[in-house]
Amino acid sequence: MASTIRTFIAVPIPAGVQRAIGRFARLLARAYPEYRWSAPEKMHLTLNFLGDIPDRIVGDLCAKVAQVAASHVPFECVLGRIGAFPKPARPRVLWLGLDQGGESLSRLHYDLNNALRELDIEPERKRYHPHLTLARLRDGVRWPISLANDLQSGTLPTLVTSVQFDAEEMVVYSSFLDASGSEHTPMSRAVLGRP
Repeated sequence: MASTIRTFIAVPIPAGVQRAIGRFARLLARAYPEYRWSAPEKMHLTLNFLGDIPDRIVGDLCAKVAQVAASHVPFECVLGRIGAFPKPARPRVLWLGLDQGGESLSRLHYDLNNALRELDIEPERKRYHPHLTLARLRDGVRWPISLANDLQSGTLPTLVTSVQFDAEEMVVYSSFLDASGSEHTPMSRAVLGRP
């Protein structure tokens, strides 16, 4: 039986930015214990989630990601507004959106999708929405009405506005799931703008 690796491609977040977002998330976590909050050190901007892929094509995948990275230049990301999936009135997943850099991430995502098709990897069909996941609603728990109201009215604190960093590389990660969550391990790094 062929061996597979759970894989995704993402732009990593610098440690200082992870810490700043972590401080902000801890404030919200006290107000909304109904959610499982992402560990700051695991935060990243996902470009493509591939799921389980055959380990025999990982080398080809990393080479394609490097080709795409070479055709893009580094760009600034500014994190700010808070949103929710599937919508603010039903906040199952809380995320930070981008006030700047979202279009550049979308172009990377699009080019990666084309490269993935060349490897016979079918990209995700859902529309790409650049974001950083903050928290997920715990199983069997209803979202707080007060949070839904604050999201819809735009009155939730935005302590992370103007948290910014330069997106300079893409990383191909393996992801291993266990009872304590997921463990992400870089398999390759590709610097933007470097052939």
